[in-house]
Amino acid sequence: MKPSRIVVVVALILLLVSASSADVLKIVVNDRIHPVTAEYIARALDAADANHDQAVLIELNTPGGFLDSTDEIIKKASQWNAGGSRLFVIGEDPLVRALAAA
Repeated sequence: MKPSRIVVVVALILLLVSASSADVLKIVVNDRIHPVTAEYIARALDAADANHDQAVLIELNTPGGFLDSTDEIIKKASQWNAGGSRLFVIGEDPLVRALAAA
């Protein structure tokens, strides 16, 4: 397991331990990044807002994809993080690093 992945997992565990009733939404992407993927992630973040989830965990297992869709995902993640919620992303994709910095 890579160090960055370990940090994300530990941070998620600490978040869950510190908030006894924490609600975490997990979504998994096992395909290329394209407009449907961007919409799927945007809807998941909107659902997490509506459900007052404290965190979202995105597991990315993707070989890459469209840059425009990647940009949409990063913008939506940045907006969601700005609202005070927590977003955790795990995977081996370069998008993981971009979302982690969002």
